[in-house]
Amino acid sequence: AAIEGAIFDEDEPSGDGGFAARYTRVHSFADIGVTVGRTRQSIPYFEPVAPGLFKAKYPRSWITGADAALEALDATWRFELLYASDTPVTRSDYRYATTPSVNWGAGVEFHPGDGDMRVIMQLVGTNLVDAPKILDRDEIYSLNGRVEVPFDRERWRAKFKYYIGLDSKDVYLNPELSFHGLENHEFYIDGHYFDGAEKTFGGFYEDNSSINVGWRTKF
Repeated sequence: AAIEGAIFDEDEPSGDGGFAARYTRVHSFADIGVTVGRTRQSIPYFEPVAPGLFKAKYPRSWITGADAALEALDATWRFELLYASDTPVTRSDYRYATTPSVNWGAGVEFHPGDGDMRVIMQLVGTNLVDAPKILDRDEIYSLNGRVEVPFDRERWRAKFKYYIGLDSKDVYLNPELSFHGLENHEFYIDGHYFDGAEKTFGGFYEDNSSINVGWRTKF
């Protein structure tokens, strides 16, 4: 209730986005990459500055990451690990703070039976390191992915995207059916279903499930 009725100040002084260096190499067993940088968060984190007022912050953080991709078992496998020095959090007394975090993910992409169906599955997690008592979640684990199936000479396409929380109940389901039979035009019907516990994406939007009919075009 405090958030839904609050005012959010999204103004932020302009500034550089930071800097980073990346090294990649193709090995016989995998493609690997290493990244080091000092960057600002691309989406805002809102700091409570007064009762009913939140101000946007884009905290800067040192990041160190490594990733790898390889082909095995008729699939593409991807792995990523990232350490961030300053992840924004809100203490239990409503003070803004930062703490280190580790973000990781593992995914696979494959085509069952070497057909046109494409399946993507990803397991991801965020773990705060030595976090103080905070209002934020200090551990987040989730499974997300996408299934895409073209049919009728690719005139139709069925898609299904999902996000499932593993540590707390957090559900987002997005089925879609689209027609591509007219050049540069796409007609679709899709659904967005949300459900979850407090402090989760699905829980916050659980009263906003919807069914949509739309038209996309390219010029």
